[in-house]
Amino acid sequence: MEINGRRFNQQRVEVRYDHLPLQLLQPPARAKAVSLELATRGRHVGYLPGAGDDVAAALEQMGYEVTSLTGADLTPERLRGLDAVVIGIRAFNVRTDLAERLPALFAYVEAGGTVVAQYNTLDGLREDWLAPFRLRLSRDRVTDEHAPVTILAPEHPVLTTPNRITAADFEGWVQERGLYFPDQWDERFTAILASGDAGETPLKGGLPGGAARQGILRLHQPGVVSPAPRSRPRRVSAVRESRLAGQVTPAPRPDERSEAEPPDVPGFRTWRGIYLFVFGWFVLVVILLSVFTGIFS
Repeated sequence: MEINGRRFNQQRVEVRYDHLPLQLLQPPARAKAVSLELATRGRHVGYLPGAGDDVAAALEQMGYEVTSLTGADLTPERLRGLDAVVIGIRAFNVRTDLAERLPALFAYVEAGGTVVAQYNTLDGLREDWLAPFRLRLSRDRVTDEHAPVTILAPEHPVLTTPNRITAADFEGWVQERGLYFPDQWDERFTAILASGDAGETPLKGGLPGGAARQGILRLHQPGVVSPAPRSRPRRVSAVRESRLAGQVTPAPRPDERSEAEPPDVPGFRTWRGIYLFVFGWFVLVVILLSVFTGIFS
């Protein structure tokens, strides 16, 4: 913007913390505009706020009429006029008014309604927390924000309706590619994303006893998760994040023996050799202590 020959192109950012004096930043102002073909279905969306996000505002920008909901609003009469219900991030971690109202939400889904649940953490969750079946979340995650995503079923309705999702839509993610994947669940579910070995996210579709689980996405985190076949059904290779940013290590499975890997110790080829060496020194020290005790006592 230019006024009276002077150019104004800086934004105002205030940094306020109790332990710091007020800081005023004036970086260059920028505006980002995105032009895209966006298809929407339905008109009225109910939103159950969680710990805080901008999803409701984004839905309004898409043209939806968004109504904020409470647990008391989860009744058949109130839900009947909604085209979809979206549950906010960590809603089941910070709200106590949802658990007893879930049967009405399940009935809404069975009648053809759509419910989108954003992620929650393990803290304070029951094993059957959101789904109408037994479900347990894990802490498995893919932490590399640059980890490539492979679309295994590009024509699946999940990726084509109402807008097509392509590999370009996975660019620009930050912090983590995915986390809190389910690692155990009941067989009665109709559709759920879950984490598999090598970061694969399979989807099982159809009625109970119907179609087999189908892979939808695969998240690759090189050098972290082994691509070896799973030894047990519906389990994933756990990945834990170290205290160093961006560094992750695979959590050993119960059926893996770390002794099988050669030790990184000069002069030793096997862990057995190290164990025998340490044990031999221990025996020698005990003998020497016994001898010296006898001599000086």
